[in-house]
Amino acid sequence: MNISEIMEKMIDFLSGNVRDIEHMMKVWTYSKTIGELEGLDEERQFILETAAIIHDIACPLCREKYNSVDGVDWQILVEADYIVNAVESAYSRENIVNFMEKVMKTETGKRLAKKVFAL
Repeated sequence: MNISEIMEKMIDFLSGNVRDIEHMMKVWTYSKTIGELEGLDEERQFILETAAIIHDIACPLCREKYNSVDGVDWQILVEADYIVNAVESAYSRENIVNFMEKVMKTETGKRLAKKVFAL
């Protein structure tokens, strides 16, 4: 199964829930971009993108059952999800800066957050 097929299945699962579909698409886009710019290998990039697509329903289960989202791919997913949530929920500048300083670890995630939030 490829990423587009996984995406379609998730859209089917979320059918009618436009907000969740849009959120998932945004998190996937940031995750894909950060992962590629961080130079992830093909397998880890695939795992990252799959996790981004299903992140709101399956990440805890994946970590517990398969232990497949626990390294830089997990960190990228956390950073991408935060960027999307910060935009969608209008997080304060202070909250964003705090998250960047205390949680963000990838240079690409930090760089994109600075650009998105004009920091």
